[in-house]
Amino acid sequence: MASGLHFIVLLCLTSGLWIGADAECGHQTDDCDDACPSGWTEFCSRCYKFQAAEKDWADAEKTCTFLGGNLASIPNEKVYKFLRELVFEAVNSHKRTWVGGYDAVKVSVLSINRICCNLIEISTFF
Repeated sequence: MASGLHFIVLLCLTSGLWIGADAECGHQTDDCDDACPSGWTEFCSRCYKFQAAEKDWADAEKTCTFLGGNLASIPNEKVYKFLRELVFEAVNSHKRTWVGGYDAVKVSVLSINRICCNLIEISTFF
């Protein structure tokens, strides 16, 4: 298996009206009762799906886009712990996982549609 291939985590924003802010989630949350699509897991008003298919970063992002999302971003420790558990439950280990990231040159968070290609080992992120 080539070292450039890793598991992917997919993120899709839930639809609905955004109201308020959830400091623990690190983003606005909604009051809607919209459920995530079948096979996705809701956390902090966002839908996540783990795909065990091994891909390089570009193909992982394309898969996310095809499914209506983007590679997951990790804005805080609460989301990190959730994603770490989601991956562990799927593969019974803490695999290296493709996620969205930040622009190391500009040192700023990129918008969800312009995610930089950072690879992290989520078992050692925090």
